[in-house]
Amino acid sequence: MLRPLKAVLDDPADLMVVAAIRGVSVAPGEAERELAGRVEDWPRLCELAAGHRAGAALAALIRGLGALESLAPEAQRALLAAESEEFAGNLLMRARLDEVVRALNAAAVRPMLLKGALMDRCYYPPELPRGMCDLDLVVRPHDLAAAVPALEALGYHQHRGLVAHHVTLVQGTRVVELHHAEHRPPLMRSGVYDLWDGATELELDGLRAMAPDPMLHLLHIIVHFMMAHRMETGLHPLCDLAVLTRALPLEENGHELVRLARDTGVPGAVYWALCMAHEWLGVELPRFMLDDLALREPTASRQARLVERWFRDTLPHPFDLEFARDGLDNCRWDMVCTYPAARWRVIGHTLGRMLSLATHRTRGEVFDTFGQRLLYTIRPERLLRIWRRLWRARRAFSGPSSERR
Repeated sequence: MLRPLKAVLDDPADLMVVAAIRGVSVAPGEAERELAGRVEDWPRLCELAAGHRAGAALAALIRGLGALESLAPEAQRALLAAESEEFAGNLLMRARLDEVVRALNAAAVRPMLLKGALMDRCYYPPELPRGMCDLDLVVRPHDLAAAVPALEALGYHQHRGLVAHHVTLVQGTRVVELHHAEHRPPLMRSGVYDLWDGATELELDGLRAMAPDPMLHLLHIIVHFMMAHRMETGLHPLCDLAVLTRALPLEENGHELVRLARDTGVPGAVYWALCMAHEWLGVELPRFMLDDLALREPTASRQARLVERWFRDTLPHPFDLEFARDGLDNCRWDMVCTYPAARWRVIGHTLGRMLSLATHRTRGEVFDTFGQRLLYTIRPERLLRIWRRLWRARRAFSGPSSERR
């Protein structure tokens, strides 16, 4: 479905970042050795890998190839610096997590670990740190009133106050996102699942916490990567996906992820995330998981080219706030991630977005957003497909009657 990665990316540095993430699941070989020999700007490669939180994975790949000593001194320093920073950052975030969970436990709150905090403690191997820029914790809604003062007593303060699904608490460079409701992008169907369903107790060096059901957590990682952030925060969620799927009995429970993808209305997001992990990162997946979510042609090929372009354009710009696509591209991506039947949800989301923009943007920006969504709806290729379908339907309808005459 997706083309080979070399047909999508041509920059050796980009290919090496993906190879580093693939190294989590697949042992390196001669292809990676040849690719490493083509890299010319190692400091830029190390900077790019660090942006995707793959600096340590890149160092592990180079060591696995036995190529570390053959690098130029400048390249060695850049690579080891990226690796050291990730390990140091990981240890620091672990200490912060223990401090936060201890304060919450003292307030009779047992938080649920999510995303990076959970992946680091429960799934990542010791030789591969899971980079984090913040801590994602979930508390039950009725515990929020006790949780916020407990963290404020540590010196944290609310950055943006109470928002739709979490409170952001900041202390200098420390950031804690205290979720009190699930974050579902507007195109997802709500009320289908609850992160607390199937949650299990987790003990962290004597501290009390919770862990979500692994399948729900996997869905949550995919939705955040594909929909909430549209890949723009780096490729580390694909590394999470590779590590998590390796630890789960997907032959037995893979149907549960497929069901969740359909029930929540995001089969496209799950399907293309699994395709990228399977075809580009070498992640072993049961065939039925891809077959059950597969699309028919020509829709599948059309969406595959969009996923490839999105991946290629996003990879060089991790966490680059100045790199932004227009509303038309974003709308096209939203439709790839959801059911075609979600079109009315896209329209509703557009109207809601316009009302939101109207409160703090100029009228021109509001109508520009609406115009981009309207152009998506009436784009020529869609009108041409509608015309072809009507023509085929007319021929199918008139065929039997003409034969009877």
